[in-house]
Amino acid sequence: MRRGIKLLVMITAVALLLAGFYAYLELTHPRCETVSVFRAKEMIDTDPSLVILDVRTEGEYVEGHIEGAINIPLEELEQRLDELDKERGILVYCRSGVRSERACEMLIEGGFRKVYNMEGGISAWMSAGYPIVARVKRSVIIFIFDHFLNAIYLTDKLSYINPFSGPRYFRWNCFAPF
Repeated sequence: MRRGIKLLVMITAVALLLAGFYAYLELTHPRCETVSVFRAKEMIDTDPSLVILDVRTEGEYVEGHIEGAINIPLEELEQRLDELDKERGILVYCRSGVRSERACEMLIEGGFRKVYNMEGGISAWMSAGYPIVARVKRSVIIFIFDHFLNAIYLTDKLSYINPFSGPRYFRWNCFAPF
């Protein structure tokens, strides 16, 4: 009986020691918390001080990003850490979650405490049906402008020609050299 009590006391002491050590590690060595896109959306909606950090390339960022996100590509993050506020929470994302994990490690090493990695990245965000902001590329605008001018020009010359299928010599082309 006494042996059983001694064993129980020893197991309890070891468990308390491990719990204390784990709590110490949590306080002195913060880690990145991985959150789902649903939790990330909730955080964005409820915390106006949250920094949304997109660590993809500028080209990927232009194609579509979360509204209010700032873009610091992973390759530049270490040199640009001073642009971020260490006191605010930071939600990090990339395309699928791999680069954002590395970015979270850099942020933690840089002294940031409240760092969250959005699981699945922008791909999961879009799959969940959440909105993104995308800039229209200049070439798309020029394409639309080109066809608009062709429609005006061709309508002036002929009664009706579809500007997308008319003869090539009738078309004004903004990509042609002047």
